[in-house]
Amino acid sequence: MAFTQDSFEPLAQGDSLLHKLDPRAKMIAAALFCLLLAMGPGWVMLGAALGMGIAVVAIARLPIRYIAGRLAVVNVFIAFLWIMLPWSLQTEEGWSLAIDPVGLRTALAVTLKANAIVLVMLGLVSTSPMVRLLHGLHHMRVSN
Repeated sequence: MAFTQDSFEPLAQGDSLLHKLDPRAKMIAAALFCLLLAMGPGWVMLGAALGMGIAVVAIARLPIRYIAGRLAVVNVFIAFLWIMLPWSLQTEEGWSLAIDPVGLRTALAVTLKANAIVLVMLGLVSTSPMVRLLHGLHHMRVSN
């Protein structure tokens, strides 16, 4: 079985606007997005970030089945947060298990942030071949 560069980087092949952008600009935009999302509070910002992630994937014209598969992998790990975070142990009147609203909100926020970040990273960073990404990092003096 012969492997080509196309088989290792299926999302890097395309002719969308994002495929044509300079990899340095895409990496800087992705890093800023992740930083702002990590620091920014509020449900409106989380919703906007998820919407932006969907828009980036749509602009890049990436295959929905591929994106869904990647999101499924991420959300399998997030499922463990949903199993653990929303619960609290009530001990006032004995032992009982109850839903903790703070844990529930935290699990939802982490879910939205993780999905938004994965979508933006897939749409921005994975639309450039690895060689061009590494070349861009070298020119930004990130690598040695």
